[in-house]
Amino acid sequence: MLIDVGGTLNLAADITVSGNWTNNGTFNNNGFKVTFDGASNQTIGGSNPSAFATLAISNTGASGNNTVSLAQSISDTALNVTSGIFDQGASSQPRQRRNHD
Repeated sequence: MLIDVGGTLNLAADITVSGNWTNNGTFNNNGFKVTFDGASNQTIGGSNPSAFATLAISNTGASGNNTVSLAQSISDTALNVTSGIFDQGASSQPRQRRNHD
């Protein structure tokens, strides 16, 4: 998912992202969930922070290839990890890993 500079993404329903998330524009969650379900490592990044209503991690990659990492600070109301690893990476918060088997 790429939100270009000057672009806006207004969610009208829950969405699923199988690749990386790059927010260089404006993201409005409108209360909807964003699920990361890739089969390989994924990154949440871009020049603008993203505010998720619900951030769901459901990465199905094999061990060592199933991490969703932050390359920017985000905020979320709810975080759900059903499979894969969530790694705060380069965010301004302390590094945390959440595993779910």
